[in-house]
Amino acid sequence: MRVQDLPAAARITRARSQLVTNPAYAFFGTLALSLRIVEAPDRTDTMAVDGTSLFYAPAFVESLSEAHLLGVVAHEVMHLATLHHVRRAGRDPADWNRACDFAINPGLRAAGLSLPPGGCESADFAGMGAEAIFAELQRRKPQSPPPAQDDQDGDQDDSGGPEAGARGPDGDQDADGAEQGDQPAGAGAVSPDPGGCGGVIDAPTDAGTMAEQAAEMESRVRQAISVARAAQAGNLPGFLAGLVDQLNAPRVNWRDELAAFIDDAATRTASWARPNKRFLASGFFLPGSIADSVSCIGVAVDTSGSIYGAPKVLEAFRDEIQGMLDSGRVERVHIVHCDQSVQGVQDFAAGDVVDLRPLGGGGTAFSPAFRHFAEQAPDVAAIVYLTDLECCDFGSEPDVPVLWAAWGRYRPALPFGRLIPVDPHA
Repeated sequence: MRVQDLPAAARITRARSQLVTNPAYAFFGTLALSLRIVEAPDRTDTMAVDGTSLFYAPAFVESLSEAHLLGVVAHEVMHLATLHHVRRAGRDPADWNRACDFAINPGLRAAGLSLPPGGCESADFAGMGAEAIFAELQRRKPQSPPPAQDDQDGDQDDSGGPEAGARGPDGDQDADGAEQGDQPAGAGAVSPDPGGCGGVIDAPTDAGTMAEQAAEMESRVRQAISVARAAQAGNLPGFLAGLVDQLNAPRVNWRDELAAFIDDAATRTASWARPNKRFLASGFFLPGSIADSVSCIGVAVDTSGSIYGAPKVLEAFRDEIQGMLDSGRVERVHIVHCDQSVQGVQDFAAGDVVDLRPLGGGGTAFSPAFRHFAEQAPDVAAIVYLTDLECCDFGSEPDVPVLWAAWGRYRPALPFGRLIPVDPHA
């Protein structure tokens, strides 16, 4: 029987075996062996993975040459190895799949694998991660005009947030507070695959939290890397070098880092009620210091088009702002929504419910937000900027400490400030 005449499931099983037994592709085969093979033409027109299963449409598998099938299985494995199934964070599923394909396909080609024609490949995205590519794809889409403002400078200061019914970047009313762009890509929907090489679906919600599933996948990736290294007599294929670097990068808890930054901004007051213990043994009774709460923190939210594609990031950041106020570490938070210019302002104080309603949706410039803080809110003790860092207009360094709370994987050289990577699932 010819290979092309085998049932689709048998062809996939054979492709996995070929990958495992080829020293150059043992990494792909090892990870593929951990997946259940599930016939699911109702979930995908091609192939799709979610971290536990490899879904396939029989007609698609039967249409592939043997070489292309090997490439597609490896393509699906790379979606998981780079954690695309836990990184979507509410982004549009089709555009997320395109961005992920642009990120991984060049490495597959470099490894000598063949992919079906018409896939997502472009030198424009060389060296970029999926989040940065997604942001660039959004920027290349035609932009809707910004929403009309009641006042000329776009400021909005009602101490409780913008009016209900704030408009998103497409101008549609969002009166129910639903996050635009937070679209499902799980059970019950056909997985989008604009690249035609196999798609990626969000990790199943019944298999643990996203953070837990990311940790589980990283463990499997490390095992697969060990198998690949052994198959190559201690050497690793070039396409795995970057993956190893990512796995070995030091991890920090961004929430802890944000809290520490805010605490560092607190002023300290001398107090005789709390003597300095370092001098007590010497017979000196000197005042100690106690940390005051921070009077006001400035928060800038990058409201370029890309932020609307990552509502989970905004939700996680909102929760941290709420925690600052509820804990008493911060008395007030002055929030600026800014794309290429300041689009809106919100102020929240202890006892308020933080309800972020970003306005904007255009390009990105950081300098307008910093100018606003200097001119309109000079009492801020520190500034936190939530952004994907896809910008080159940083402006002048402010007179107060700056923390870049960055989501995505784009990491340019920063002219000033500290950086913490924001992971909404951590």
